[in-house]
Amino acid sequence: MEEHLIDVLLDRYEYRDNGLWARRKFNSQVKVGQRAGSFLLDGYRQVRINGKKYREHHLVWLLHKGRMPSGELDHINCVRDDNRIENLRECTREQNMQNRRFPMRGNRLGFIGVTRHYNKFRAVITCGGKKTHLGLFQTAEEANAAYMSAQRAHGIGEPT
Repeated sequence: MEEHLIDVLLDRYEYRDNGLWARRKFNSQVKVGQRAGSFLLDGYRQVRINGKKYREHHLVWLLHKGRMPSGELDHINCVRDDNRIENLRECTREQNMQNRRFPMRGNRLGFIGVTRHYNKFRAVITCGGKKTHLGLFQTAEEANAAYMSAQRAHGIGEPT
C-alpha cells in the first residue's frame, strides 16, 4: 500500500527541498506549482490523497524512507510546518514531549522542568513515565542547567 501511495504522491505532487509539496497537476481548486495541502488548527499541515488525509511531515518521511514512521515524528526545531527531512526524526512520545521550545502555559519562570519551591528553585525531569527530582537550587538558571544536563544524560529532547 505504501508503494502505491508513493506513486500517487509523486504523480500529483512535487517535493521541494524546503519541505513543501507543490501541485504537479491542475485541479479545480489548486493550480500547478501552488503549495499543496492546508494548515490544521494545531499548526501542522495536511494533504488529502484519494479522500484520505495525511500529515504532510508523514508524507515527507514516506518519500525519503520508503515507509510511514513507526513511532512519532518530531520536528527538531519545533516549527510544525518545517517539513524538511533533515528537520524530522522518529522518536518516542517522551522524546517528542521533551523537545519543546517553550515551557508549558502558566510557567512564569520561563524554563522547562523548573518550578519555584518556597525560596528556592526545583528541577524535575520525567523519564520513562517516572519523575526524577534533580535538586533544589538558588536560582532558576541553576535549576535549568541541571534539567538540561539530565536531558543530555538521558538522550531526551536532542536529535538522534
